[in-house]
Amino acid sequence: MGFNWFRVTNRAGALSAKKNDASDAEHALNGNAMLAAVVAAHVGLLATPAGADEIGGTGRIEPDGGVVVLNGVAGARILSIAVKPGQMVNKGNLLMTLDDREQRTNTQIAGVALAQARKDAAQNLASAQVAVQIDSERFQHALKNAADYRALGPDATSEKQVADSEQTANEAQLQLDEDKRKETQVRFDNASSISSAAKRLDIELQKLAMYKMTAPIAGMILKIDQHVGENLTGGPAIEMGDIRKMYVICQAFQGDLLKLRPGLRATIKSSAFTKPLKGVVENVGRLVDTKAQLGDVRIRLDDPRLASRVVGMEVEVEIAR
Repeated sequence: MGFNWFRVTNRAGALSAKKNDASDAEHALNGNAMLAAVVAAHVGLLATPAGADEIGGTGRIEPDGGVVVLNGVAGARILSIAVKPGQMVNKGNLLMTLDDREQRTNTQIAGVALAQARKDAAQNLASAQVAVQIDSERFQHALKNAADYRALGPDATSEKQVADSEQTANEAQLQLDEDKRKETQVRFDNASSISSAAKRLDIELQKLAMYKMTAPIAGMILKIDQHVGENLTGGPAIEMGDIRKMYVICQAFQGDLLKLRPGLRATIKSSAFTKPLKGVVENVGRLVDTKAQLGDVRIRLDDPRLASRVVGMEVEVEIAR
């Protein structure tokens, strides 16, 4: 109702005021009804859903496998860039060369360390084997002496001489066993030392290989974020993707996910397109963002050519059930 900002002073004024109140109320009701109609129409325009047989949502355009971001070695200086944006490359093609002088030195040091570990292992094993050989000969000699004393009999030798010879043989046996255990330990330590040095060299070789950045997949160079002479920041250096297949990753309301299935046709719209793109649902995600109440739907586009020029663009999606 409207508000009356005057005061009734007499009966005639009161009657007039009542008429005015009724008139104001009628105008207010008519005005409110018109306002409600306008608001309802405006809301309807803003929240117009897809058709009754369609499910709508927003999405973004991505190449097959998503955008591949190559960061390179943070801090390394760029010596050369072998590609340019828009260029198609094969897996393994050289993309960027970095200054690897420091890493090459580290790799050489690791190689020397491995060679030294192998040399030390050979020397340690040889020493252990010599000790075992000497102990074995000493033991065999002690056994022979003990046997000779026993063979002489009590008339030619004393019990003490026999006992002493047998004790010498026993001690030689103990020393031989100890040196055999040492040889086994030396072999184990050698293997551990060589393995550790070899792993270090392998790690340094892997690091060295990172200074020549190569394409991990076949695809197109989408963007080069840094230039020759700059030091890599740790952020993206090169971005690429396989544009032979293009997809729209659509976010659908959780209540609609169970209504969707692979094979359904989809229409993709944007003000940037002269006509809508067409595609087919390839996968309906099983994971729902509980906060946003949305799940991902993967749609493969029939024709990737136009979409490959606007990677990452947001689009509107309608999926026909």
